[in-house]
Amino acid sequence: MFAGYEEGVRVFDVCAGGLGGCPFVKGAAGNVPTEDAVNMFESMGVATGVDVKGLTRVVDELELLLGRQLPGRMTRVLKAQLPCNAP
Repeated sequence: MFAGYEEGVRVFDVCAGGLGGCPFVKGAAGNVPTEDAVNMFESMGVATGVDVKGLTRVVDELELLLGRQLPGRMTRVLKAQLPCNAP
């Protein structure tokens, strides 16, 4: 994504939590997590207009519904930054 952005690409296909994958590629982890992509672009100074904290709440719900951890990283990073007694 970063290299594509550097070359002028401005539309990317991402999915909350990195849901997805490829049935034809054994072990494919999934798609690029939206929250990870938003974090990358925002840290580069590129405004995305996406509420990453709100998005991570959606990812939490998806993980509960699916009963498994999704491959996205920002949800866990943001949780680790919360005070111990915060929801």
